[in-house]
Amino acid sequence: AALLEWAETQGLLKQESDFPFFAQPPTAQGHEHQAWYDEKTNRWFKATYDNQFGLAWGREGTATPFEYLERLRLQNDCFGDDIRLEALVNCKSKLRVLTSQPNINGEPAPADLIKQWFEMLGFKRIETGGSVAWYDVAANLLIADAHEGNVIITEDFYVVPIDLNIIEPSEEMKQEILLLITQASHSLK
Repeated sequence: AALLEWAETQGLLKQESDFPFFAQPPTAQGHEHQAWYDEKTNRWFKATYDNQFGLAWGREGTATPFEYLERLRLQNDCFGDDIRLEALVNCKSKLRVLTSQPNINGEPAPADLIKQWFEMLGFKRIETGGSVAWYDVAANLLIADAHEGNVIITEDFYVVPIDLNIIEPSEEMKQEILLLITQASHSLK
């Protein structure tokens, strides 16, 4: 309710009919979004699925709307992206978050390059329950969903993340992550 009230005061609460591309098949889609490419603006418009707000790290089900919006803010802050909140869209009484971000020309980055890139940035690899994430101890940033579909390598050989799941872990989660890192380093010895 607070999110809807805020969106309304900001002029961000819209109807599906306000965006003609919703009537067209998506250009791309994944586990969290449907996406439409707009040539005129060279931006991707991404809408979460009905009443779903991306994947949650460390638990089943969807993230909360706040967690989803916070991860987008962190993507902008940490990687200089230009993700914009376009609207909260009422789709047949279901909520969808609509964002846009610039198109990045390039190819999906291979897994080994993604691994090298995160290690070069000082992140530690963690794995739990079959999910891989990267953790920066000093910045207290956990980054998940960093696979080939969410990281691009440009023609100029720049690595550009486009859709990461970034969180600032709570103190309790931080302690669990540090334990995973310690266990992983002991198992390598």
